[in-house]
Amino acid sequence: MVHKIDMKKIITILLLGLSNIAFCQSEVIEIEYEVDLTDPLTGLKNSNPYMEIDWQFNVKFDSANVKIWRKFADDFYETRIINKNNKEVLLLKSESKNKYTFYVSKSTMLNMDMSSNYGDTSITITDEHKNILGYDCYKVEMDFGGQANAILWVTDSLKTGIILPETPLTMEVTALEYRLEDPSQISEFKAKSVKHITETINNTSIPDEYLLIVPVSVFNLNDQIVDDLSEFDFVQYPKYPNGKTQLHFDIRKLCSLTKKNKDDLFDFNMAFISFTVKKDGVLDNIRIEGISDEKEMQKVLKFLSMSTFIPGNVKGENVNSSVQFSVSLNE
Repeated sequence: MVHKIDMKKIITILLLGLSNIAFCQSEVIEIEYEVDLTDPLTGLKNSNPYMEIDWQFNVKFDSANVKIWRKFADDFYETRIINKNNKEVLLLKSESKNKYTFYVSKSTMLNMDMSSNYGDTSITITDEHKNILGYDCYKVEMDFGGQANAILWVTDSLKTGIILPETPLTMEVTALEYRLEDPSQISEFKAKSVKHITETINNTSIPDEYLLIVPVSVFNLNDQIVDDLSEFDFVQYPKYPNGKTQLHFDIRKLCSLTKKNKDDLFDFNMAFISFTVKKDGVLDNIRIEGISDEKEMQKVLKFLSMSTFIPGNVKGENVNSSVQFSVSLNE
């Protein structure tokens, strides 16, 4: 019996196979840490009278991206997704019920984290070695200007490609154990596991529940302040269709100030306004402060409620944005 070869079926199978290869998830290394905080004066761990402290630290990375998840308390945590090739950093922060996001460059992120730098740093690489989770680690000692010190057990086998001060990612190589001691706190990170998993890490989409933070100067009118533009062209902040000067005028004309209430030298008559620009340009969560006349405040509220803005946009997709600014009510 002669069997005919179905070339269409073979080509389809080959194309499906190539498609799966093109869109397959990459191998990712995941390191999960347990974190202990100790008060050096009392010896108490994870102690804070104002909140329930629960620090956690998790890092995932492949050849192109790094994803860092940090938890500080029950309702306080952040995610950082770093693209190592184009040096983009997407920050997703959650503080209680507030969730917000913004993009920064890799260098800006490092400057932000270095704001608590202690001073000149000296690094001593020792000959001490120990095995942690199957990885050969050597001991590194760091002194921060005599104000703080750290002990790291690092391995050359794990390199995330980014630096995050005061964490196990303090150096080019990764620490599986990290202990930082300063006068106010002792922080200890110990790796619980190192896993090889299959996952896709990317920073191209922002979850709906997170609001893009819009710098105040984007909507403020002040000749001394230049609009804070994003470090990246792909981030477009929301806009009032007729421009921010017209927006201030439209709000001001709804409020009447008597000469008695005006001050030509100092502008104490300010309205403080905040709202969310949703993906469709409609405003939500509108808050107004500084307009004492209830009727006039309702007029401004109605005006904003009926307004439609050009929504914020990130990488070609509309996003929800958080806006706040002040309006001078003096003519």
